Amino acid sequence: MAVHDAYITNSPNWRLIPGSTTVPGSGSGGGSEWSTTKVLGAASDGSGSNAYVRIRELDAGLASAASDTTPFLAGNHTYSGNSFPSTYGSSNARDDDDYGWNYSVLNVKCDWVSLADGGMDATITSFANSIPVGHKVYLLINHEPENDGNPAGAAVWRSGQARAANMIAGFNDPRIDFGICLMSYTWRPASGRTPSDWNPWSQMSAAARQQTIFAPDGYTTVRNVSGTTIDTMVSEFEACFNDALSWGYQRFAISEHSLNNDINAPVSQVVNWWNSDHLPYLRSKNLEYYAYYNSPGPASGTNSKLDTPQELAMFSSFVREYKYG
Repeated sequence: MAVHDAYITNSPNWRLIPGSTTVPGSGSGGGSEWSTTKVLGAASDGSGSNAYVRIRELDAGLASAASDTTPFLAGNHTYSGNSFPSTYGSSNARDDDDYGWNYSVLNVKCDWVSLADGGMDATITSFANSIPVGHKVYLLINHEPENDGNPAGAAVWRSGQARAANMIAGFNDPRIDFGICLMSYTWRPASGRTPSDWNPWSQMSAAARQQTIFAPDGYTTVRNVSGTTIDTMVSEFEACFNDALSWGYQRFAISEHSLNNDINAPVSQVVNWWNSDHLPYLRSKNLEYYAYYNSPGPASGTNSKLDTPQELAMFSSFVREYKYG
């Protein structure tokens, strides 16, 4: 069974150093321990929908590139549409445990007011109690609120996030952690947004402040056909994480990220950027988890599929660092 991470804050960098997290492996690729960052996948079938067949194809491709067995990734980031299932078995993460994955990032939606006023308390409790023993769910509720048309206002969203964070921290259950998922785009001046509008810290309990994971989504892009210009990970995430650290958050993750190559720059150059910029950044942060969104498009800005031998070899080597490190 999993145990919660321990963290120290006297690191020379802002990053926090994890202690012991142990979840026994399962399935044909089991037996390993993800002692630090859990590397997960998310996948699209090309229409923008997440599809289990595609995530398993990615898992198999990475395992093959590493001459390893499946399940190879730590788990899957999946969605339950515009609903909040009352049990793990009725969620879109239900196949994760059956496949042998020990970790799920599960994205659910519900009414902002209902979450804030306690109308979802029973659902959250029921869901948490139903998670299989030995499995960990990182639960995101109403993620990327800045992009949802502000249905009830940022203050209501903050109240709902704090209520859920306080409840889940109160469970003290190793099967579930709560994550706050904002958009890294909100930190760009072009967004016109004020990031602190979406920070529920002031309403969170002491336990929630210690346990809740600050886990944004963010995406990088190859900017020219030669592949010599690219969005760096620092440019996409550093301001976001630095603000979260200044607010008081102690645990961090990236709920979804992809490197989009719609411009069809050479694969060798893209892999070079992974090795020189993206992977070193991820290694430096000691994230709780990192989920890569693997998509062939077709929408502009979504061609991020790892589908060449060079890309699969690069990323599988990164996964192995954390799976067996």
